[in-house]
Amino acid sequence: MPTTLFQPSGARLLGREIETIDPRTLLHTFGTIGGVVRPKDVPKMIRLAEAIGSGQAVSRHSEQDCEVFDRFMVARKRQAPMFIAAKTSWEGVLDVLPPKAAGTLKQRLSPTAQRVMGQMNRTGSRDGREDGL
Repeated sequence: MPTTLFQPSGARLLGREIETIDPRTLLHTFGTIGGVVRPKDVPKMIRLAEAIGSGQAVSRHSEQDCEVFDRFMVARKRQAPMFIAAKTSWEGVLDVLPPKAAGTLKQRLSPTAQRVMGQMNRTGSRDGREDGL
């Protein structure tokens, strides 16, 4: 990713000046970093896209500048399909559970799940195998 996309800039939040990344970059990081868009992030993404569209959140970047995120995800899905499927399933399970159960599951299983999915991601990206492990 071009580092210019992640260059911090000033913004106003609740009457205060803060440093943050560009709103269009932030919008494109949903799903890209973790591999899938989590259902709980969709309302945030919609509000952020609406703020960019209305001019309330001003972006220094164009959609063309951010196409690199889309290309990255296409390549990632092609190189590590089992990782994407496993991550999507994991997030789906967490999303349908009551918050306390999801929290407990994440606390107890996340280290193991992250290790397994990390291995799947590395293996799929390194040698193109589709079995992940």
